[in-house]
Amino acid sequence: LTQSNTSNDSYNSGAITVSAATQPDLTPTSVTLSTTSLTAGGSVTVTVTVRNQGTGNAGATTTMIRLNNNPSSSSPSDPIQQGVATPAITAGGSANVSATFTLSAAGTYYAHVYVDNNSVLTQSNTSNDSYHSGAITVSAATQPDLTPTNISLSSTSVTVGGTVTVTVTVANQGTGNAAATTTMIRVNNNPSSSSPSDPLQQGVATPAINAGSSTTVSATFTLSTAGTYYAHAYVDNYSVLTQSNTSNDSYNSGAIT
Repeated sequence: LTQSNTSNDSYNSGAITVSAATQPDLTPTSVTLSTTSLTAGGSVTVTVTVRNQGTGNAGATTTMIRLNNNPSSSSPSDPIQQGVATPAITAGGSANVSATFTLSAAGTYYAHVYVDNNSVLTQSNTSNDSYHSGAITVSAATQPDLTPTNISLSSTSVTVGGTVTVTVTVANQGTGNAAATTTMIRVNNNPSSSSPSDPLQQGVATPAINAGSSTTVSATFTLSTAGTYYAHAYVDNYSVLTQSNTSNDSYNSGAIT
């Protein structure tokens, strides 16, 4: 157009305010451990409080909980981990999730928590998505340790055709109770060893023995040939126990003439 006035061709409105879209912000605000001290084979439950401190609601997510021996980090390849379903959380709300783990090896463990592990949300902040717990100490499981502490002989001098009774004191010097076992007692002419093929031997039923306790078992042998004999005792002869030490399972007596 050919206008009489072009100075009035524009107009500016008042302000239009555009706010940022509301977004959730999940963060693990605390990790609670059912115990911080257990023995190998025991379990610990890790409970995580997941809070949505953002301005938008959060849909359902997965919270990853891992246990390892590193105090500050974990890896997706760690063998002890559980992905825990976490419900939707409204802005300002929170939810608790938990997982239970069995720890079979002694050591010091730490729990590591990662909210929205599969990144299904668009969060306003992801730098606060992890949490690392304090130490969980796992002690070695208690185990028995049977040992023959003494061999008593009813006689050290017999005539051919006579008998000798061998009495063995079996002590459990381990930290765990011992179930019933068999103590093998052999008599032969060797002062330091015996063989499963030796003709003079008896497997003697040995009752369960509590940690720190002992019992005695005995066997009687007839010696029909002249010579010098020795008694040999072997506790838990059939290895039915898992002992903390098996190097002390045998004992050799003095001479029987």
